[in-house]
Amino acid sequence: MVCAQLQITSFTAEQFTLLTLAGVVMGLASLFGACFAIRVRRVGSKWLWQAVRTKHSSSWLTWLLEQKACPTCGAPGAAT
Repeated sequence: MVCAQLQITSFTAEQFTLLTLAGVVMGLASLFGACFAIRVRRVGSKWLWQAVRTKHSSSWLTWLLEQKACPTCGAPGAAT
């Protein structure tokens, strides 16, 4: 999307639309991939998915960053 915006004058309307849509699809795929891939080994709890699904849109990231232990099982977070 950034590439499309920076070079907007060199693309046709169709090319610009395609590049922008490709950026949106890649962003959504990354978000959903991370939602299901990041999990606690002990119980399989998906932290990112839990935050996105259960918290308000303005607070899910803050909630996620404040977690020091698994909200499901209490396992401490690793520093590595």
